[in-house]
Amino acid sequence: MKLQDLCEVFCTSDFPGLGVQAHPNRSSVLEARAAVTAAVQDDELLLDCVARELAMLENHELRRSLVPFHIISDLGIAFAFGYHPPGARPGPHEHTAWTITAVCRNELEMRTWDRDESYRRRELVPKNRFQAVSGRVGFVYDPCIHEPRNVSADWSMSLHVISPLDGERPTSETESPPPGLDMGFMPSPEADQHPYRRVQAARQRQTFVRELHGLITSTGRRQARDLYGQCLRLGPPGLRRAADGRDHIEQSWTLTRTHPGLALDHHRADGSVTLYAQTPAGASAEIVIDDVACAAIELAAREQSFEVRDLPGALSSEERRSIGEALERTGLTLFHPQAGWLITA
Repeated sequence: MKLQDLCEVFCTSDFPGLGVQAHPNRSSVLEARAAVTAAVQDDELLLDCVARELAMLENHELRRSLVPFHIISDLGIAFAFGYHPPGARPGPHEHTAWTITAVCRNELEMRTWDRDESYRRRELVPKNRFQAVSGRVGFVYDPCIHEPRNVSADWSMSLHVISPLDGERPTSETESPPPGLDMGFMPSPEADQHPYRRVQAARQRQTFVRELHGLITSTGRRQARDLYGQCLRLGPPGLRRAADGRDHIEQSWTLTRTHPGLALDHHRADGSVTLYAQTPAGASAEIVIDDVACAAIELAAREQSFEVRDLPGALSSEERRSIGEALERTGLTLFHPQAGWLITA
């Protein structure tokens, strides 16, 4: 099953068209939930979704909420992946229209609050708690307050199908949400446009790609091989090292500063050298390393682009590789492969 096949279920069912201020019948949402339940058991569907998500991650934008990798144009229904680190508690939040959520890797604990009582008493009133393992699919039809928590020691992933009306306040409601409800983070315009935002986005992308790589690897499908190269290019350097026994220093390994306006500096003291990045809150120490790497860190702070094998100083090939990987992991620099670099799984 491809994603388009799943979309057809929504298109041929009783879901209102885009721009129509109406909700589908409950039976239609239940029918769609059953289709999603079957779909997430199909590796082909998951790989199709991963391919679209990887294409979205190419834009280097920092995410602060769910970002759709696909939207059904006629209906406005969105599909998005959710990433949940160990111990993650995003906070109780509200859905004002139907949504369908599937756990597609590891597990989540779902908590809900009594929405009517929470509004009436002006405080969050707990209602239910249940465990959702991989493959379990839940749905919301009436407005509700809930929170997915990852109480495990591993990352979890979820697939979300979202109504275009979710987030809009019901016209019959005039009262503001109760205290304690997460209304989302709104950065200042200055922080949002700062070059360091691209550094944060690069770190986030590496984390997401690592989890997507784990998801496609778990499928065992031959089609997953087509996505490996993209994961290795966009993901953390550890993925490339694990996938290839060769020393990347022997290849053409170019690092380029994540944003041309990102200001870097370095300082040497007490037998170590520190690489600093300018952030909206001031200078941030990104890497602290033995001062044998001083010349290499000075070059990284000065040059917009360089080859890792050309890092100066009395360094071994392994030390140069370690410095290059550290620069990548911080998000300060991006990996730009040359022709012929591709590692096949």
